[in-house]
Amino acid sequence: MKKTSVYLDEPRRTRLAMTSERTSRSQSDLIKEGVDLVVERYGGGRRMMAPVVRSGRPLPDIDALLEGFGE
Repeated sequence: MKKTSVYLDEPRRTRLAMTSERTSRSQSDLIKEGVDLVVERYGGGRRMMAPVVRSGRPLPDIDALLEGFGE
């Protein structure tokens, strides 16, 4: 794991500390969960470069091909 610093204004820091106390979870754990939720919301976890096959051409964007399918 890599260390990352997060700057929070006082209201956010207070809410984070209170949530940590109430849930018996570390502030670090809550921040990691928050990052996961934001990445999931904006699709950041899905977008990766397509692998290259022997032809040297990338595979098609499956998400784009399936857009609207089943609607």
